[in-house]
Amino acid sequence: ADDVPAGADYAVGIQGASMEPDVPDGATVWVHRSEQPGDGDIVIAWVEGEGTVCKQAVCDGDQIIRLHSINPAYPDIEGEDLEGLRVYGVVVGMMG
Repeated sequence: ADDVPAGADYAVGIQGASMEPDVPDGATVWVHRSEQPGDGDIVIAWVEGEGTVCKQAVCDGDQIIRLHSINPAYPDIEGEDLEGLRVYGVVVGMMG
């Protein structure tokens, strides 16, 4: 319990390399429930056709215009692919 960051509501295990090296495959991230991430925040979100993803939010004001993959080998999610986007929360810490 001492390792849980302030504001964390739950933990999520990460599978995949799209956010490496910042969020490595196999890491566990701590997430704060928030539907309004800021520009540059790492978020956990649901995207139709992709499922649940961990990506960096690129915002224009309070609207997400792109979900960025830090690993350049993976494409960003933008445009029509963001229709139906559901943000589950913002990453506030990581372990592993």
